[in-house]
Amino acid sequence: MIESGKLGNIVEIQSHYDYFHPQYTRSGFGLLHGLAVHTIDQLISIYGVADRIDYDVRSLIAPGESDDYIDIDFRYGRMKATIKCSLLVKIEHPKFIVHGDRGSFVKYSSGHQTKNGDGRTRVSIQAEPEDNWGTISYVDDEGTSHTEKVPSEATDYGILYDQLLQAIRHNGDKPVKDEEVLYVLDILHDGIEVAKRAN
Repeated sequence: MIESGKLGNIVEIQSHYDYFHPQYTRSGFGLLHGLAVHTIDQLISIYGVADRIDYDVRSLIAPGESDDYIDIDFRYGRMKATIKCSLLVKIEHPKFIVHGDRGSFVKYSSGHQTKNGDGRTRVSIQAEPEDNWGTISYVDDEGTSHTEKVPSEATDYGILYDQLLQAIRHNGDKPVKDEEVLYVLDILHDGIEVAKRAN
């Protein structure tokens, strides 16, 4: 969708993993490593090393002892990408928001993943129903406004594991570069340090 150029120059991206768990009382730092890391990985795989990172990682339930609220801004020139996770969001919020100087894109569903009642994630590579598709609104070269539904691409995590197997057993290319892994680990470390100091 970004590669289509319909949005023009991208100026803002938001990626959310939000849930409503007000009864969450567990101390310890896990949301950043367990959930936000996925959106951080996605961002780094597309844009690489940020010019600057601003952290707001803390707990709204157990300040200084947990990380149930995450708001991290990655600056890439004039573009800002925000990774957000919270356990206190009751109303449905878009999963992805992208703004450019020619239009915007919004998607509410995270794609082919759904949570079961027992907390397990179910992944499907079947075509996503149209009511889960994203919406793009943009102005074309002639100045005409368009609003369109954007079909979701099917994803398959098995491809990553196949690539890992090739890298480990057959000296293939690593699907994730060492420097990207280390960079993400540094981001996670710095985020936890901020959460430990938050009141």
